[in-house]
Parts: sequence; structure tokens; C-alpha cells
Amino acid sequence: MKKIFMALVITGAMSTVANAQETATAAAPATKPQLSKEEKAKQKQKMEDDMNAAYKEAGLTDEQIKQVKEVNAAASTKGNAVKKDATLSDDAKKTQLKEISEEKNNKLKEIMGKEKYKLYSEARKKQKEAAPAPAMQ
Repeated sequence: MKKIFMALVITGAMSTVANAQETATAAAPATKPQLSKEEKAKQKQKMEDDMNAAYKEAGLTDEQIKQVKEVNAAASTKGNAVKKDATLSDDAKKTQLKEISEEKNNKLKEIMGKEKYKLYSEARKKQKEAAPAPAMQ
């Protein structure tokens, strides 16, 4: 009887340890990799270069570029506030982010006009498709 009891205790302890390890490894990929200052600066510069290339391809004027940057900055600020709002559910965040995106796109269409907006959107789409997938650690 003692042998059976000890076998059950050992088996229970081993399964607890195994489950604890699975939970820790399952949560690890969800965290973002930490980037150095240099890597962040390179990413920011790449994004700026891509945006400038898209502006040029769409044929935007300096005034239009200034307005587009203001609209993008405002949308980014709103989006970050929604993402950080812990009171919202994931579905509510998704809905609000979609609304912010639609509002931003409508403003960009007003600034650029439909033809330039189409060229700009196509250029951004090409850039996103050409970008390498983020590295997983």
C-alpha cells in the first residue's frame, strides 16, 4: 500500500512540474523581443524612408505631405491610447482601432484625392509585402 501511495505522489508531483513548464513556455512567444536603441533607430529610419518613398510615388506636394503626417500622427496617438486602455475588451479595442483607421483613411483621401490615395496605398502595400517577417526569439 505504501508503494502505491508513493507512486501516486511522485506521479502527481511530476505532472505538476511538467504542466508548470508548459505554461511558462507557452507564454514566452507572446512577448515582444527587446530591441536595442540602434535597432529601434534603424526601424524608425526605415519606416521614414518607406513613407517618403510612398509620398514621392503618389506625387504629393510638400503641403500634402505635412497634412498626411499630421493625420498619421493623430491616428497613431489615438490608436496607442486605445491599445493601452485596460478597461476595454479585445473586441472593443479592435472595433475602435478599425474606426480610427477608417477615419484616418477618409482624411487621407480628402487631402490627396482619390487617384493619389490609390497610388499611395499601392506603394504602402508593396512595401509591407516586401518587408521581412519579424524575427521570433
